[in-house]
Amino acid sequence: MLNKENQENYYSNKLELVGPSFEELSLEEMEAIQGSGDVQAETTPACFTIGLGVGALFSAKFC
Repeated sequence: MLNKENQENYYSNKLELVGPSFEELSLEEMEAIQGSGDVQAETTPACFTIGLGVGALFSAKFC
């Protein structure tokens, strides 16, 4: 069991290792971690159609 002094050292070392909780971060830090919604779709209707066709053929042949 940890005494009071060791317990304080334990919690301060833990904070150094993992950092603050998400709620304690600034708005800029939160946006950097979460990506701030800057993701662009990288697919096309042709990719979807080809994938659908291949899936249908595979399903028809093996199922």
